[in-house]
Amino acid sequence: MPMSINVATSRMAAYPAYTYPQNNSAVQQSSSGSYLTSREALLGLTRLIKTIEELENNISFSKSKEPGVSELISNQDLGLYTGATTATTLSSTEDINNYFTSYSPEQPAWQSFTSSDLTLHGTYDGTNGSGTAEFTVSQGGFRSVSAISIDVSLPNGGGTETITTSALDPASTIYTLSNGLGISLSAGYLADDDVASTTISLSTTESINPDNPFNGVDSNGPHFENEQFVSSGSFQVNGAVITVTDTDSVNSILSKINASSAGVTATFDAESEIIHLTHNTSGSANEIILSNDTSGFLEATKLANATQVRGLDHEPDMPFSSVSVFNQVSSGTLAVNGSNIALDVNSDTLNSVLSELNNAPGNVSAELTNASQRVSIAVLIEPYTLSLSSGSTQLFPSLKIADGDYLFKQTETISSASRKRSYRAANELKNFQAEFADAAVLLRQSAVERTNDFEEELYAIQEDYTKRYGAAALQSFGIKWRDFDQGLIDYSEATRKKFTKALQRNDKLEHILVGKNDADAGLLEQISTTIEAFVIKQARAGGHGQIVSLYA
Repeated sequence: MPMSINVATSRMAAYPAYTYPQNNSAVQQSSSGSYLTSREALLGLTRLIKTIEELENNISFSKSKEPGVSELISNQDLGLYTGATTATTLSSTEDINNYFTSYSPEQPAWQSFTSSDLTLHGTYDGTNGSGTAEFTVSQGGFRSVSAISIDVSLPNGGGTETITTSALDPASTIYTLSNGLGISLSAGYLADDDVASTTISLSTTESINPDNPFNGVDSNGPHFENEQFVSSGSFQVNGAVITVTDTDSVNSILSKINASSAGVTATFDAESEIIHLTHNTSGSANEIILSNDTSGFLEATKLANATQVRGLDHEPDMPFSSVSVFNQVSSGTLAVNGSNIALDVNSDTLNSVLSELNNAPGNVSAELTNASQRVSIAVLIEPYTLSLSSGSTQLFPSLKIADGDYLFKQTETISSASRKRSYRAANELKNFQAEFADAAVLLRQSAVERTNDFEEELYAIQEDYTKRYGAAALQSFGIKWRDFDQGLIDYSEATRKKFTKALQRNDKLEHILVGKNDADAGLLEQISTTIEAFVIKQARAGGHGQIVSLYA
């Protein structure tokens, strides 16, 4: 039952055999046994400080409190891109040389005195299978003077096709065959019955050679599909003029692009035979624009009709006006728990607004979870209330969170770990009660002075807590005050369950025993501080030979 200081004094009076010292010496002229008893009593009190520390630790972890529903979360994914920012790219639409047939040589040699070069062009469509195509001059003469006729014999029953030229045809004229191939004849003489041949095939071993010059022939050429020509000229990349000459190659043109002011990096992937252009600055705002090609390079490398793939922006860090998900958000003022936050859609971002919410005095925590693509707004302190108002901004509806006032309740979860902690706390309290009682008995048997003052301070703590919380409240938690030599505080075996459940489920008991915060020390801390002060006072006196030395 609760005690008062007067009651405590009467308890001490019940021990007539004990006489308190009346002089300044803590240890009277006594036997060595009395000295050892005094020392053991003080050492016992010193050990109690550690016992109280263990008790407080177990009490503090006897309850796991978690918010039941203390936050609002977007009711669906926002659909934002939350990955890393990427750069705009543009690539060849397919392999630069993607055809499945071939022919070689491209410029077959004549067997006789013909001086006009015959050059093959185009892409063989495979209709004549694999074999030898033979070219025979059936009507010769000078290319620029006479009409020339050449019979073309195709393999595998392809028959013979005749090509006839006119003296007025320019030297660049290409004469086509039915299988997709074509021939051109340079200036010079063609001898009657002279023969040249080439092999046409349904397979190809030719790949783009990015280092061969554009004017190279056969194995020395770049091997563009359809034997396309790249000639002297130029094209533009983002307005930067790239000059092309006949002796340039794919790689030399890519080097020119990289060295230009286009702000683009150009590379050739030999495995896929594709050219890739990548903008040097990440983000969707940066474009790659190809234009004004007079060289044929863009057509030959299949970049002429390529479509750029815009870079991606980390949208939580983009202005609201630049993010399609937030096209309903407007500039204005929003409020959270009474704190007003100005929003400018042209400069503010989702992350900047969430940061402002976290720093505002509304006691909330706001964050975007990239994995779930949802925003959560949590209440940090009691009372767990949240008031959201988008005003004219429409921000919270765009975040899939409704405007309004919310009241949250906290729920407590009792885990197996917290139960074990409460059981340990109960055991530690019993240990404290027993150890204190032993030390108190020794103390009363010793010659240590001012023990009565020490007892009165501890009884005063009991009285203070009885007044603050009420005897009925303390008893409802199973707490029972004890006399000085019986351990001060205890619970009976009948109330042990009540005590452990109160530790698990009731904030008030925790507040009584270990305090609410640093300013409110709690019952156990006050007892520990009183014990420590008493022991230190005696130890200091002992160092001067006036009292029992704990270090003897």
